[in-house]
Amino acid sequence: MSSFPVITSKDAIATQRANIPASGAANSMTRRPGSESGFEGSSSARKCLRRDVAFSNDRAMGRSKVRARALVAFRLDRALRQRRLVRLRRGIDRADMLQGYVVMLADSWLLMAVVDDGIRFNGFAALRSADVVAVKPRPTGDFVGKALALQGTWPPTAPPNVDLTDVRRLIVSVAEHFPLVTLHLEKSIPDACFIGRLVGVRKRTRKTAHAASDGDDGAWTSNTSGFPACCRSRVSCA
Repeated sequence: MSSFPVITSKDAIATQRANIPASGAANSMTRRPGSESGFEGSSSARKCLRRDVAFSNDRAMGRSKVRARALVAFRLDRALRQRRLVRLRRGIDRADMLQGYVVMLADSWLLMAVVDDGIRFNGFAALRSADVVAVKPRPTGDFVGKALALQGTWPPTAPPNVDLTDVRRLIVSVAEHFPLVTLHLEKSIPDACFIGRLVGVRKRTRKTAHAASDGDDGAWTSNTSGFPACCRSRVSCA
């Protein structure tokens, strides 16, 4: 008659305890419902995981911004080469959307021949290239081109010797062709513009004598106003 080992209650308890891992030896990558990111582990492991996820998101956002900028640059170049009627939207709160033809394009600035609602050219607008976030071709481009041709104003051409290298050279070159220049500080003063003639250039500011409206007569003032170059987002002339 074979004998069987007798397991006492003390032996069973010891066996169960031996099979249970210590609390500090828990697997840090074990899934647990309700835990952060679905993993159980130390706080340092969770912080590392969060940093990795944030870094991946930053890289993805960076790539998407680069692709968006490349698409805008491509569409601006195509609008210039093909003389397409486009509408430009800029990433500035409450900034106007402008419609017209891109007649000059540089790394920092672009020059647009603006078309108003009456299908007439309404001067030029120089915009910061980096501010443009969308370039939308207009479905009425062919009709507008024919209407401008009947007016004798097609194709649109840029004034000669306009320098788009930086804002100072831009304003100086534009002032040689137009008696009045309009400066827009849309990022800081979106509802105002400053119209005047260029009277001097300083290293960091540009002085202009601007028109001040006194009732409805638009009387000129003898004051000069300086505007930091970094604040100008748009330069208009007509």
